[in-house]
Amino acid sequence: MAVCAVCGQEMLTASSCTERFAELVDGRYDRIRWGALEGEPTNESCGDCGVDPGGMRHVGCDQEPARAAARRWRSATAGRSGKTRSSRPDPL
Repeated sequence: MAVCAVCGQEMLTASSCTERFAELVDGRYDRIRWGALEGEPTNESCGDCGVDPGGMRHVGCDQEPARAAARRWRSATAGRSGKTRSSRPDPL
């Protein structure tokens, strides 16, 4: 059982997270609903956090665009400065 740290619901059974905004270092943003981005299925639940199409992904979902983009960026830049990737938890 995985419970969302923000809404307190079971991730794989709740149709949507209740948190509508993402607080980032440069401001507050509306979160992107599952199925709203090109290429995302509009007839099935998110494969990572289980929200229904049109629902807000649960905080921590690996499919959330900001998390996925940050992970790709860190992966692509790892080792360029001679440093190894950090073992610290993902800050997003």
